[in-house]
Formats: sequence, C-alpha cells, structure tokens
Amino acid sequence: MDRLPTLAFHYYNPAAATGKQFPLTTAKEVRITVAAPRQKAEPAAIPLTEPEWLMSYAPRPVSLSRSMIAAEWVWLALALAGPIAALAWYFAWRRIYPDAARLAQMRRTRAARRANNLIRRAHRAPDPPTAVAAAVLGYLRARFPLPPAAVTPGEIGSELGEVGLPRADCLAVEDFFRATDAARFTAMGDNAASLSHDAIALVARLEAV
Repeated sequence: MDRLPTLAFHYYNPAAATGKQFPLTTAKEVRITVAAPRQKAEPAAIPLTEPEWLMSYAPRPVSLSRSMIAAEWVWLALALAGPIAALAWYFAWRRIYPDAARLAQMRRTRAARRANNLIRRAHRAPDPPTAVAAAVLGYLRARFPLPPAAVTPGEIGSELGEVGLPRADCLAVEDFFRATDAARFTAMGDNAASLSHDAIALVARLEAV
C-alpha cells in the first residue's frame, strides 16, 4: 500500500439550513514513499594493545598445598570461636552465679503468688473485672518483659509471642482479656467469680511454661 485513501466525514452543523445540517468533508489522499535506509559507515576497529599472554588460557592442575590446608583450618577455627566462647561464658556464668536459675524461679513464683492474692480479693473492689484484669496484667509484666504500651488483648498477645511464648498460650491470654473487657463494658459479660477462676487457671498455665 503506497497511499492513504480519501477519508469522507459527515459532521453536524446546527446553523445550516434544514436538510443541509450534515455536510460532507473529505481528507485528501496521502501518498507514502518508502526510501531505503541510510547506510552507516562501519566504525574503525580498535587495535588491542594488551600483551598476548593475557589473551590465552592454559589450565593447570590444582593441588592442595600445605598453606592452603592451613588457611582452611584457620577459617574453621574462626567460625567455631564464637560458639565456643559463648558456651564457655555460659558455664562460667553458671559457676559464678549458681543460684541465678533458682532466683529467677523464685521471682516467678512470687509474682504468681501476688497475682493470685489480688485475684481472690478482687470481689471486694468497686469494679471486680477491672481488678482481676489488673492483677493478671501485673503478673504478666513481672513474668515477661512486656512494654508499657501493650494494653489491648491483641497487643499483649503479640508481645508475648515476641518473647517466645507458645501461640496457644498467647491466644489464651488474648481470650482472657477480651472476656474481662466484655465483663467491664457489657451487661452479658462473665461475673467476677468466673473471671477469678479463669484468671487463676491462666496464671497456673503460664507458670508451667
């Protein structure tokens, strides 16, 4: 095809007389001429000035020399130095502080005992569900490194998961705090006795972790 044909186009002219409001206009045909591409001059070759030995490759058999074997042992020793140092420090720490594990267990037991006492006395508070929730949250903050900003059930469960608590236990904690919120803000929430029983069971569950 060497040309574009004539294009007929009818358009609407409201100012024209009746019967002539759709005049015809045409676009003239356009011839197409295809020329041969312009020839480009070949670029001049750039001579190589590098030495001949750089352009050749002569494979040689590889043998493990004593220096190479020694270097491998050095890298292996460096890779094992960190774990060995950590293990040595752990045993040294256990020797210097033989009661550290026992003291940690005592702190956990003290936190659980304090939480259980507050839970059992929660029915005397003006708002028992709030008192039960505060007792369990205080236990969690003493037992796990919870940030102060973790206050909602989802935030508390997420932070407990970050410190390594199993997923099932995190969900149990979230369900408990949702139950306390329901008891505080809705008329259909659990009563104080039921919440206290669930709180004591939750503390016992977490103590076993």
